[in-house]
Amino acid sequence: MLDYFCGAGSTAVECKLLNRNFIGIDVNPKAIELAKLNLDFNINAKNNSPIKTNIQLECGDARNLNINDNTIDLVCTHPPYADIIHYTHENPDDLSNLRIEEFLSAMNKVAKESYRVLKDNKYCVMLIGDTRKNRNVIPLGFWVIEKFLNSGFQIQELIIKIQHNCKTTGFWYKNSIKYNFLLLAHEYLIVFKKQKNIDKHYSYFNENTSGGAYLKQAVQTIKKDIDLESKTVWIFNKKDWFENTISNLILRYTAKNYLIYNADKNSINTDKNKKFDLIMLQNENILLKNLDYFDDRLIENGILAIIFKDIRLKDGLIYSSAIKIEKFLRNINEFKIKEIIILALKSDESFKEDNDKFLKINHKYIFIYKKHKN
Repeated sequence: MLDYFCGAGSTAVECKLLNRNFIGIDVNPKAIELAKLNLDFNINAKNNSPIKTNIQLECGDARNLNINDNTIDLVCTHPPYADIIHYTHENPDDLSNLRIEEFLSAMNKVAKESYRVLKDNKYCVMLIGDTRKNRNVIPLGFWVIEKFLNSGFQIQELIIKIQHNCKTTGFWYKNSIKYNFLLLAHEYLIVFKKQKNIDKHYSYFNENTSGGAYLKQAVQTIKKDIDLESKTVWIFNKKDWFENTISNLILRYTAKNYLIYNADKNSINTDKNKKFDLIMLQNENILLKNLDYFDDRLIENGILAIIFKDIRLKDGLIYSSAIKIEKFLRNINEFKIKEIIILALKSDESFKEDNDKFLKINHKYIFIYKKHKN
């Protein structure tokens, strides 16, 4: 196993406990020293003989690994989130000192190195999250995932990690409503696979692949007394998630006119002079083909809410509409991303798919975009 953002050695400790060989690399020599201290313990097997694992710790740069091609069985790592937390202050090679654009350029090199050292059909597991600036979310997680996809990796699993230590106090709850932002309470745990000869349908800009169904349900009554969600993770029961989600969106982002786009009712052909302050839809291809329509129908500072989910393809890989939509809208001047919300659906069902090989997908995304002047 390889962790090139080794830090204090949490992964190294687990490898020692599980009797796995490990290579730990970090740009900070003090982190390597701390990792060595954390590994200073003995483990005995059932026959009381010491368990010996080959654990290597060294300073190095994740962008230029001193490791041979195709030699690693598993990469497991947790990079810094650009310059949110500075782990060192005078080291020019420390990625935690880089601003977003520089950080993404560096992570592109990290992704290529990961692909190079990993054996075919093996996995790279990474935990990454988003950040926020001026009350708007910066989708750092998706941007980093994109670098790994461009380097040749495919997504085997996309797991949402809820940050349970993100507590909503009365102060933060009130301010999240007053200033209309959500507390970041999720991270992405991505399992990338180094797999060649992928089918052509696995494309993030394949117009034949749909990432969601139309909004066929109708909201009869908005729950005006519902407690507004103040974090980026909304946990609802599977049976009433839609009603709760729409109620939260309407109460938070509109006080006048909203449109739940339903293709079955041909709402795209309704009165073009009518304007809305909130439009909700759930189909990536409808959005891609009719963005100008939704732009025309939104008032200035109006909200476009897109609900969609990840899809398990026949080959077992994950197709993520989130990555496709974010990339498509990234450079559209009329819209600026405000929030990425995770819908976690509670259910009594198993966490495994029917074939027991993959994890069941029980989350959805809501992207919140705000229309603004050019």
